[in-house]
Amino acid sequence: MRVFMKKSDSTVILGHDLPKPRLTLAGALWCMLYLAVPVLALGSLLDALAQWWLGWCLGLWCLV
Repeated sequence: MRVFMKKSDSTVILGHDLPKPRLTLAGALWCMLYLAVPVLALGSLLDALAQWWLGWCLGLWCLV
């Protein structure tokens, strides 16, 4: 009986075998872009404000 109830790696819809959803390269790049850009922008802004306020370099914005 278990042979007939076996779960497969694909789903059949209208006669087409569809694979399980998975993370693609484009999806992974989009997630990294979506998460990394705001973090880097906020970090750069805080670094620039700290350098302007304190007068000495803290990291990325070593302009002196």
